[in-house]
Amino acid sequence: MTPNSRTTAFASFAVVRGLMARIFLATLMAWIGGLGLALGQAPYPNQTITLIVPFPEGGPTDTLGRLLATHWGAKLGQTIRIQNIAGAGGTLGTLRASQAQANGYTLLLNHIGQATTPALYRRLRHNTLADFDPIGLVGEVPMTLVGNPDFAPKSMTELIAYLNTPGNLARYAHGGIGSASHLCGILLQEALGLELPTQAYKGTAPALQSLMQGQTDLLCDQTTNTSVAIAQGKIKAYAVTTRTQVDTLPQLPTLHQSGLNGFEMSVWHGVYSPRGLKPEVLEMLAATLKDTLQQPAFLEELKALGVSPTEPERANPEALRTHLELELQRWAAIIHKNRHYAD
Repeated sequence: MTPNSRTTAFASFAVVRGLMARIFLATLMAWIGGLGLALGQAPYPNQTITLIVPFPEGGPTDTLGRLLATHWGAKLGQTIRIQNIAGAGGTLGTLRASQAQANGYTLLLNHIGQATTPALYRRLRHNTLADFDPIGLVGEVPMTLVGNPDFAPKSMTELIAYLNTPGNLARYAHGGIGSASHLCGILLQEALGLELPTQAYKGTAPALQSLMQGQTDLLCDQTTNTSVAIAQGKIKAYAVTTRTQVDTLPQLPTLHQSGLNGFEMSVWHGVYSPRGLKPEVLEMLAATLKDTLQQPAFLEELKALGVSPTEPERANPEALRTHLELELQRWAAIIHKNRHYAD
């Protein structure tokens, strides 16, 4: 082969190799693009879902959230991880949830605070109704009115008589502005027509500790927080806040039965998405939540916590929105009347 022919052959080979490289690269890019498209079109959910709980780890809402995540995640076929973003009476985590993408991968579990914070906080940075799509109600927790073990009144009848006697002192403890114990205290004082000296603590645990140590006299909080201490005799129990008696505390009357007519309060929980969720994703989340609330294992775990599960027919967006709107009106009137505000 002459030098010229060898040069021509090498040139031809280089051209073919370059062409093959370009074809290979184009094929590879098309395959990667196709894979990306396929992934993008994969049915929801195809990645981990984050459920924001706007309260500390270990609290009653967190405990409920972790149970819900396990059973609801199984129904969805995807992992649901809990993210605790606590602070400012639950408003920090709620704000973070409102700012997330409405793609079904960030959800919020909040309690009655979803309805009370608009009235409690003058400078709230999120809008409870406008910034969220309701998914469904989950359950309700009764509350108990309890006292320190050395507090003089032994029954609810004696307590009401004691509080209505001039000169008697009853120091009320709660777990901070916006907490369930704070809200129950507002309602209790309104029902009694009294204003009690009140001590705010940074959470239920220190409020309950102050009660057990005799530093305060009364506390109204969720059965999930008080039942063990009642059973151990560390605190005395007076009544429950629901309209009917509670199966796990059958010895206790209701406040309504005790003379505070119409008194009713429970800590209800609902699940929300940032506003703008696709209808088909919202429908899937609501349907699987409804199914979860009919699973025997989940129901048994809720019962052990003292949580009354929501009836399946109320575990839907419409029922939660209606309930939320009614609760917003109710608590706004109570809070404004009693001038209980946070900064």
